[in-house]
Amino acid sequence: MKKFDLNDLIFFHKVLNKLIPVTLPHYLSFYRGSSRLRQCHYDNHSIISSIIPKTSQLATTSNNPLNRSFFYRTHILWNTLPLTLRQITCPSSFKNALIRNFWESLLSSDLDSSLNSNSLLSD
Repeated sequence: MKKFDLNDLIFFHKVLNKLIPVTLPHYLSFYRGSSRLRQCHYDNHSIISSIIPKTSQLATTSNNPLNRSFFYRTHILWNTLPLTLRQITCPSSFKNALIRNFWESLLSSDLDSSLNSNSLLSD
């Protein structure tokens, strides 16, 4: 996650909670289903898209024109956030929790990298 992602998620949170006069595009909606499948990781705070790229390879590449769309790109980021974070409705609480989550993930990835490099040195 980058700083721009933080700003995008804060704006997206305001849109979802109707705190600003911008609405989600018609192709995005909250997940309303329920599934017993282990593959389904959606919950009632997940956002799903009715637009699906033609191939799975296109969906994950930077060549996908949808990845340049603010709402499409940000809904994917939104769904990666922990549920407890997505459940927050207060903008200032969400922003603080998001920043805390950002730093925790950044520090844990740095710690993992340093542990991996130390284990390589000791081998």
